[in-house]
Amino acid sequence: MELSRPPLDEQWLFIDTVTGRPAKPELHNERWHRIRAWVDTNDPGNAWPRTIVYRNLRHHAATKWFHEELGEPWEVVAQYLGDKLTTVLNHYVRAGEDALRDSVSKLAHR
Repeated sequence: MELSRPPLDEQWLFIDTVTGRPAKPELHNERWHRIRAWVDTNDPGNAWPRTIVYRNLRHHAATKWFHEELGEPWEVVAQYLGDKLTTVLNHYVRAGEDALRDSVSKLAHR
């Protein structure tokens, strides 16, 4: 697979230093939790609220990269994420579109 830009120019949170590609879910999860624990201990004023779900961050980042940047169909995105197609569409794609529409509507009425 040929990349349109160098891996270091991409907007990935974590890069697998062996492959130069986005980290697999397990590696991403381990690094994310390590960072959160460090911030909780060393900079508690900037700690993430416990309600932020790591999986959502990974899903949204992977969804954008696979679908928008590479043009992959939703079926391929769902396979990479380890979810069913209906889960990805219902919980990440449509939910994100609904949230964006609601936010724009609220801002327009201010």
